[in-house]
Amino acid sequence: AYGQPWSLPASTLSLELDATQARADVSLDLNLAEAGQLRLDLRIDDPAGAAEIEGRLRIDGIRLAPYRSLVAGLEQLEGSINGDVALSGNLSNPRLNGRLVLENLRAQGGDIPLEVRDGRLEIALAGTSATLQGFIAAEEGRLAIQGEARWPQPGQWQAELSLDGSESPLLVVLPDFGRLRVAPDLEIDVSPELLRIRGQVRVPWGRLEIG
Repeated sequence: AYGQPWSLPASTLSLELDATQARADVSLDLNLAEAGQLRLDLRIDDPAGAAEIEGRLRIDGIRLAPYRSLVAGLEQLEGSINGDVALSGNLSNPRLNGRLVLENLRAQGGDIPLEVRDGRLEIALAGTSATLQGFIAAEEGRLAIQGEARWPQPGQWQAELSLDGSESPLLVVLPDFGRLRVAPDLEIDVSPELLRIRGQVRVPWGRLEIG
């Protein structure tokens, strides 16, 4: 956080590279001590030409808590990231298969109007597309999250995201102003040429303080 002392977990990065004109093998291991581990193993055939790849990315228990101090006003940050992704295709247009999961998310702070009591996001990767499923549970209320993405060619990508809190409005606390319940129902479309947001955010209840 700005103006405050902070520290990060002790980290160890190891990199091994064995390369010829015909093939390159790369192994990268990032150990974040008590905060988890990331490992990448990658083979590149014909690096200067077709650059076809085969490999695997593994994320093992990367914890968010040690990085709480990097966000101003955040008093609590918990959660972990795990993943296992197979890599194929080529460097310019990789194919990804596997999943990435953020779970047991909790966040709270005086500068953040929404207290997150639980949350989960899962990205399922299938070649050149992906789906997103998840939720955020607040002190009161729940937000459902769904999405899709596609990247068939370099520079040609599309993503759609749906945020729905209409069935269980979220409690938002605004210090010195009051409390609201908000019910977003939004569709977000993104591409290199477009950003479109459609829907509504209802406020079915509010208690504001003036003066």
